Amino acid sequence: MEFLNENCKNHPKKAAYGRCAGCWQFFCDECLAERNGYRYCMDCIVKIPVGDDYDQGSGSGKKKPRVPQWLMFILILAMSALLLDIFYLQWGIVGDLMSYQTLYKAKSYGSTLSSFKKNSSDHFIVYYHDAKVGDSVFQQAEPDFAKICSDLLIDPKNEMRRGKFLLILTANDKEYLDVSNEKTARAGALTDYETKSIIINVERSSPTMTSTLPHEMTHAIVFEFFNSGNKIPNWLHEGIASFEEAKFDDSQVNRRSTEYQTDLQQGRHIPVKSMSLKEDATDTQIQIYYAESASIVSYLINQYGMYRFMTLLKNMQAGQALDAALSSVYAGEIPDSTTLESKWLEYLKS
Repeated sequence: MEFLNENCKNHPKKAAYGRCAGCWQFFCDECLAERNGYRYCMDCIVKIPVGDDYDQGSGSGKKKPRVPQWLMFILILAMSALLLDIFYLQWGIVGDLMSYQTLYKAKSYGSTLSSFKKNSSDHFIVYYHDAKVGDSVFQQAEPDFAKICSDLLIDPKNEMRRGKFLLILTANDKEYLDVSNEKTARAGALTDYETKSIIINVERSSPTMTSTLPHEMTHAIVFEFFNSGNKIPNWLHEGIASFEEAKFDDSQVNRRSTEYQTDLQQGRHIPVKSMSLKEDATDTQIQIYYAESASIVSYLINQYGMYRFMTLLKNMQAGQALDAALSSVYAGEIPDSTTLESKWLEYLKS
């Protein structure tokens, strides 16, 4: 997969083919080599020992610990029990390539999904009632997925876990609450990061879901790409999801932005250092939060590029605080969140 917007670090005139698993820089196919299932540049690959006795992709060179025989026996028993469970699932999950977590979540839905029809593609299992809605979303899901991954400079084949996303289209508020276990149906859609599930309330979404589906799909893709505990602030998640949503249907994002201008002119924006949303937030507070998140992320991407923004998320996922991540990615341009806020406000006024 070529990253059309990025060039090889060593050959600036050649399009990048992928990232090095060690330094995360872009390189062409000539500058990347595979070792232990990962691709590395020539500088990093010499640090990675060869063979299955070493920890793949960690860059540590440490030998893998041997698994005791008694533990292997317990694991075999557990896997056997899981396989038996799969055969007894009421709605035919056998044969789908899914991660264990997704399997577990699917089983936990149990009879809740037994009345749903289902269709499966390369990256999704779509559950639905209405054939017209289900077919429309099924046809839309893979192209949307490919476009979002391309926009975010993500190669899903090599940079994401195996296993399909569950895309569950509930018919109404009651069914949405039953499946999602949410306390309120106000949101109308959510992404269960740990189990790769996207749950959408059809009753509260547009028939074509041109904004809801890309928004929630972006949440799922970003979390899946980083593949660990969520250390990225929620407002950055919402900002990038809204940024991608606008590429499919800008009416919602434009509406929030227009309404937000009045709040901004009255000085009611949220300081970047304290960007958060309380559970009991009012509709106005929610509107400001989403609009501001989208506006700041759009500013960062439009002014400095997607690669640097994704590197910002990567650094925060690795444990850096916002100010440290901003300083390391944007160097002297945006050394901290206070500078980000002032530059963003100037950008809006220009």
